[in-house]
Amino acid sequence: MKLCLRAETKPFEKRRALSPQDVAKLKQQNISILVESCPQSIFSAEEYAAVGAEVIEKGAWKTLPKEWIILGLKELEESNEPLIHTHIYFAHCYKHQEGWQALLKRFHQGGGQLYDLEYLVENGRRIAAFGYWAGYAGAALSWALWQAEKQGALSSFDIPYSFASVDALQAHLKAFYAQDELSAIVIGALGRSGKGATDFLKSMSCSVAEWDQAETQKGGPFPELLSYDLLINCVLMTSPNPPFISKELLTHNKKLSLIGDVSCDPTGPYNSLPIYTQATTFDKPLVKVNESAHNLYVMAIDHLPSLLPKESSEDFSAQLLPYLLDMSGTAWQHADDWFQRFIRQAITAH
Repeated sequence: MKLCLRAETKPFEKRRALSPQDVAKLKQQNISILVESCPQSIFSAEEYAAVGAEVIEKGAWKTLPKEWIILGLKELEESNEPLIHTHIYFAHCYKHQEGWQALLKRFHQGGGQLYDLEYLVENGRRIAAFGYWAGYAGAALSWALWQAEKQGALSSFDIPYSFASVDALQAHLKAFYAQDELSAIVIGALGRSGKGATDFLKSMSCSVAEWDQAETQKGGPFPELLSYDLLINCVLMTSPNPPFISKELLTHNKKLSLIGDVSCDPTGPYNSLPIYTQATTFDKPLVKVNESAHNLYVMAIDHLPSLLPKESSEDFSAQLLPYLLDMSGTAWQHADDWFQRFIRQAITAH
């Protein structure tokens, strides 16, 4: 196998799909590794070179022969160029998200292959996920934003876009934001991201209600959610379901001030929080929802684990590594099935 770790181009994204230590393990199995230089990465080019990887220029994957497999995390840069390679990354195109058809047509035109990391599934569970760190970071940022809003300091809110460690994040929050008591609820509390969100909130001595399937199976909207200060949604819907909160329900809101939507699927057809229409960013983390006299904000950043890029990258890389060493398993077949199904849709849709 020949594997190229491409650079991430999304602003503020410091994560990598493979850590230097796991690149070293692949090298030990005689796998050819190229690593694109990425100045914004949490890991330097020198760290990859030190374990024997050849470092190439950012974007050089486009000129590699077809047999190279291109591994990344976030979306490819927009282009009309056909895609000839096998790509492994989070493509976000199987729920008919914006641009899904154009992307899959590029694969069809170039004869390339997509293994979407979200659909590398074995026994009903993703083989590698950032879930825990997405929940942890989403709850941390939501907590800080709630504190700033309560203090009337949203206009001057400022937080680094990434931290060197969990300890550094905790120290920053405790130093810059007063720890006013708040009541929080986490939906999807038993999942990976829900556990991360709950762990952070409890570390800040918050009162946390933990909801999962048992509490949501009756179907929303749920008026009970309006009785909390902060809501963290960690449920990514994959089929039609009544929303957790609706615009109509929010006309009765007198307490809920901030929603951290860790799942962040505002343009998908199964959005459980259809009260906002676009994702937010680290430099503009909130969108205001004006459905009542009580201010309500939504934080919906789609790459939250990049707030803690070292821990989240190392964790994800370690999960993915065994499957890169053997790409013949059922997880790869599952991802290919999804690709074949949707590429047929893309080339026949009008």
